Amino acid sequence: MDTASFEALDKNAVTSASVMVPCSWLVDVASYAKAHPDVDLGLHLTLTSEWKFYRWGPVASKDKVGSLLDPAEYLWPETGPAAQHIKPEEAEREIRAQIERAVSAGIHPTHLDSHMGVLFSTPDLFAVYVRVAHEYNLPFLAVRLPGGSSQLLSLLSEKDVVLDSIVMANPAVHSGEWKDFYVNAVKNLKPGSPK
Repeated sequence: MDTASFEALDKNAVTSASVMVPCSWLVDVASYAKAHPDVDLGLHLTLTSEWKFYRWGPVASKDKVGSLLDPAEYLWPETGPAAQHIKPEEAEREIRAQIERAVSAGIHPTHLDSHMGVLFSTPDLFAVYVRVAHEYNLPFLAVRLPGGSSQLLSLLSEKDVVLDSIVMANPAVHSGEWKDFYVNAVKNLKPGSPK
């Protein structure tokens, strides 16, 4: 998967990417980042581990972030249970550990976003996300959702950019259908309606 992403970045087919720090390919990404210091690599802050046969745990010590762990001691596989169990202070400890590990590996993050939207799932988790992004002076993904909480947006500064919509294929869209999906989604996109 990294090879295709690196090739897409090299050919300017994409202009940025996000890295999942707890995953095993971090060393490959760090090597690429060192060889391409101008590449736009953000961090896809990861508090879930959704794959059935390839699971990952936290970067921080498990005894310091116990609420992030499912019964098998991996990160929760789904956003709902993660949001129900994760303590905000432990989420903050973990996302700081992910940022610090990326930096120590030689990756200079250009932005932050949230794997599976966990950091958007509760006001307390969103507050942690915004606070950490501000402290590291990193732009971060924030989306205005119809019916979304104005409480969440009130945490943002005037310098933060809020997107009106996102187009994202779900797992039911097979890779051979991605181009048609995105072309059609963009044509039908209405401001304020995430896809």
